[in-house]
Amino acid sequence: MHDKTQRINVTPISTQDFEMVVMLADIHGSTWSQIGARALNEWLRANFTKEVEHHQKLKQILLKEN
Repeated sequence: MHDKTQRINVTPISTQDFEMVVMLADIHGSTWSQIGARALNEWLRANFTKEVEHHQKLKQILLKEN
């Protein structure tokens, strides 16, 4: 990230998610924020294209119905 002022605040969905972030941070000697950033990066790499394609397909279906 080029600009360190670009931030996203993330709240874990569950207590279990929070506890897993804390455990991973302890294991890796990193911050909760670093674990969150890595998790976001990995999720985006695995899902971004699929999510965009899915959205485009739904949009096309809805346009055909109108």
